[in-house]
Parts: sequence; structure tokens; C-alpha cells
Amino acid sequence: MVYASSPIGCILAGGKGERMGGVCKPLLTIGSKSLLELQIAALKPQTRSLLVSTARVANLLAHSNIAVVTDAQCGEQYIQQGPLAGVVSALDWLNREHTDSDWLLTIPGDTLCIPRNFSELLMNSIRRHQSVDAKCAFAVCDNNPYYLAALWHRDCLADLRHYLDSGERKVSQFLCGQNAVKVEFSRTNTASLPPFFNINTQDDYDYAKAAMANKNL
Repeated sequence: MVYASSPIGCILAGGKGERMGGVCKPLLTIGSKSLLELQIAALKPQTRSLLVSTARVANLLAHSNIAVVTDAQCGEQYIQQGPLAGVVSALDWLNREHTDSDWLLTIPGDTLCIPRNFSELLMNSIRRHQSVDAKCAFAVCDNNPYYLAALWHRDCLADLRHYLDSGERKVSQFLCGQNAVKVEFSRTNTASLPPFFNINTQDDYDYAKAAMANKNL
């Protein structure tokens, strides 16, 4: 369900896919749909609108109502500087184009099994931690942190620019400095894959295809 305070959703799809031979991972198919299509379907009901941070799939979204941002839009110094550069581009876009939403919800472009309550749990957790001035929240499942399955306040932009400009790139370190809230997600007994399953290698991809084969995607 989308609420007045619902965030803008952002798929971080700028990775090079080096561990899979340079493949554009958001275009990998599971059943009859690409990862990108599955992510859009999962995020649309939970967000006010969507954008994709990438240069690789921009042509595929040209006729959709989904915005596309690239690292270069915030300066050449951010090109190919890791996923936080994609977050910078998305937050910059949010600050310029969406004054009606303070929050950005991100998910990596190689992630499957986005929970239906992804946005709701992160937003509720932020509200409960207002006293510690939390500006970010990220997902955890089975003690595994998913730092880019996260919620970011628009005010993170200046700090994030400074962090990258100083040469830092580590996502977990930045989140720690923002008093980020860890939000636990549970795996259901009937789930084929855990929430936020990442496809990093060919073995991951083969495993995901086999696990999702009976889901009629």
C-alpha cells in the first residue's frame, strides 16, 4: 500500500557484472521476466514513483514512466565510483524533482525476492528511532546485512557527497555514520529463496532459476 509518506523507489543498476563476464544483470531472466521487471513489479505498490540509476538499460525504459539517472549527472568524479555514486545521483534527482517525498528506497539491480512489506518496515523503523536522528535504515535477514536494500533521507545527500569526495566508498561505514537502523526481515518456511537474494555469480543465477522454476513467473 502506498501512503502519503511513501518513498521514491530506486533500482541501483549501474554495476558492471564483472563476476559474470560483464553481463547486465538486471536483464537476466527468471522464468519469462527479467530481474528489472520483477523488481519494478515488487516496488511499484510500495513507492510513490520509481527511477533506475544506470546507463546500461536506459534505452529499455525510454517509453515508460520510470525516470533514469546516471552517475555522470552529478559530476564526472562520480562515474563508476560504486553503488553509493548511484545513491548520490538518485538523491540529487529526488531533491530536484520530488519535493513531496523525503525518502529514497533503494535496491540493487541483482536482487530477487523483495518483501511486500519492504518499504513499510523500513519506514516504521525510522519513525520509532526518531529520537536518535536516524537518517537511514537497511535490511538484515538471517544475520546478513543488505546495506543497499535501504531507506535514505534526502538530507543524506550532502554527507554522502562529502564521503565520496574524500575517497571513501564503503557503504557500511557511511551508514554507521548516519545512525542507520538495522531492520530484521524473516524468511518464511515456504519461500524458495531468502529475502534480498543477490545474484553475484553464475552459480547464484543457476540456483535462483531452479528455485523459482515453479513460481510461474
